[in-house]
Amino acid sequence: MESENKEIKTAQTAPAGEQLAESSRKEPKRVDSGARKKSKKSKKSKKSKKGKRVLTALLIIAALVLAAAIFFPVMQISSSSMAPALNNGDIVVLMESGEYEQGQIICFTKNGKTLVKRVIGTPGDTVDIDEQGNVYVNGALLDEPYVQEKALGDCDISFPYTVPDGAYFVLADNRAEGVDSRSSLVESVNAEKITGRVLFRLWPFGSPSVE
Repeated sequence: MESENKEIKTAQTAPAGEQLAESSRKEPKRVDSGARKKSKKSKKSKKSKKGKRVLTALLIIAALVLAAAIFFPVMQISSSSMAPALNNGDIVVLMESGEYEQGQIICFTKNGKTLVKRVIGTPGDTVDIDEQGNVYVNGALLDEPYVQEKALGDCDISFPYTVPDGAYFVLADNRAEGVDSRSSLVESVNAEKITGRVLFRLWPFGSPSVE
């Protein structure tokens, strides 16, 4: 009887072990060819959308350049006297105005040359510059974050200097090298000689601010 019971138990347990072994086997994954095609189409679609965005951006920039050239004066900077705000080779858009404010960058003609400088004194202001290059307007020290290094520079006029009516006192941001209202060659700039103030930088792209 015992041998018969053992045979019965063996017969019952053997198939369960076989089933466990079979269940542990992993079936190979099947990749749907249709899914592959959809994935490729999705990638192509993303690239196409990105290309369209770039093209649209370029067309907008081209339109802005054309509009600026038609409606506003455009000029190229040809010196480093206004660095770092403006650098040699930069292209800027100008806007004509009846009056100009302290801190604005203007373009004007003087002695047959086109110059770009920053307005420091407006008509009637009294400007003073000390030996260290500190600038005072109407007795108050002028805060000039756009100047990297202060200097008295090329100066042959007497201070304090009162700006005549209808004129502006201008300085270069690069005080050590720029020739501006500190020199008798330029001195104050008559409003009639001003082409306009720099509105924004057209080139290089991505850096329109001129402050």
